[in-house]
Amino acid sequence: MNSLERTEVHEQVVEKVSQRFEAYGYHKVRTPAFEAYDLYSKIDSSIPRRDMIKVIDPTGEVLVLRPDVTIPITKELSHVYGRLTSERRYYYIQEVFRQTGPNLSPIEHTQAGVEFFGCSSPEADAETIALAVRTLKDLQFAGIKIEIGYPALLDSLIEQMNMDSRQNSQLRQLILSKNVAELQGLLRELKIDGQLAAAVETITQVYGRPEHVAAKLAGLGLNSYIDGIVEYIQEVCRLLEIYGCKEEIILDFSLLNNMDYYSGLIFQGYVEGIGRPVVMGGRYDKLGEAFEADLPAIGFAIEIKPIVESIEGKMIVAPASRSVGIYYGRAELEEAIVLAEQLRDWHYQVVISPLQNQEKNDSSAYTVLLQKEGNAILTNEESHQSLTTAEVGMFFEKEA
Repeated sequence: MNSLERTEVHEQVVEKVSQRFEAYGYHKVRTPAFEAYDLYSKIDSSIPRRDMIKVIDPTGEVLVLRPDVTIPITKELSHVYGRLTSERRYYYIQEVFRQTGPNLSPIEHTQAGVEFFGCSSPEADAETIALAVRTLKDLQFAGIKIEIGYPALLDSLIEQMNMDSRQNSQLRQLILSKNVAELQGLLRELKIDGQLAAAVETITQVYGRPEHVAAKLAGLGLNSYIDGIVEYIQEVCRLLEIYGCKEEIILDFSLLNNMDYYSGLIFQGYVEGIGRPVVMGGRYDKLGEAFEADLPAIGFAIEIKPIVESIEGKMIVAPASRSVGIYYGRAELEEAIVLAEQLRDWHYQVVISPLQNQEKNDSSAYTVLLQKEGNAILTNEESHQSLTTAEVGMFFEKEA
């Protein structure tokens, strides 16, 4: 598929994603391409400063090309509302810029995401995850899996171990890689309390359907805080079943934060044929505090490029339902122009071309032939022959 065809697939993906986001009540927003470097330097996130694309403006201020969208949206909202009294739902489809690989790797990546402000509850979390599932289904992916975790559960256990930063980092790496043998060795080496160590080992190993994971965790009996987290996730999963998403949900409490501003539930989505997450999301109730605002929120972002690359060879680019190709004989050019303008006023997408180009360009939902022996309208299902130009116009007026 060439770059022009890939662009068409990209636009179709963007349109489907936009339609699904809007169906859930989200409103489209855009953030500036350039932001002050200080905006990102004072907030903890997973974006290393070295990955940001920096420029100097004429006044000498350091700016960065937008490396993230959630932070500037939160900043903007915090300036308007110190505390939200109602929900706000926004979505975006725009580029972020990061130098994440070798110098020649692309720095521009299109992301589509949602930000749901003003509500912190299992209901909001379940709806947001369901939206991610529905969006991937709209793109006709198979094998959709959404892994849900809650890093605060493990964080609360790790904090009780009184480790130094090196040991903490080593432990987290072993948990992420699910390296149980080395994890057990490290816990013994650090002389971690037996019940605490057993809980970390159990949480690292349990992975699967909500009912299976909940049964494993129910026996931990560590404290009411951890029990509350488990009950919260169970309620989210119960609601997701009502949304019809039961088969897509996997619990993995060994998931750890990849964005430092996440403060509760996190999730990542996988689809068949792509070996890395295409959806990353979570709750970030405390991010607003960086701007002196109380803005509970949850959101996610979808990387568009891997999705386009995955489906571009499979997607058949169907003609728009209101696309019309008008093909005219030499004497019918004037009629073709007048008819095309009329149809465009009725919001049809119209292309006109000489009759001899029909076979090369005929990819419209409707084909109109203007010729001496009578005009015709052709579709995949039917044809209308021997029409006057007025009758052709009446046909499309009725369809409009």
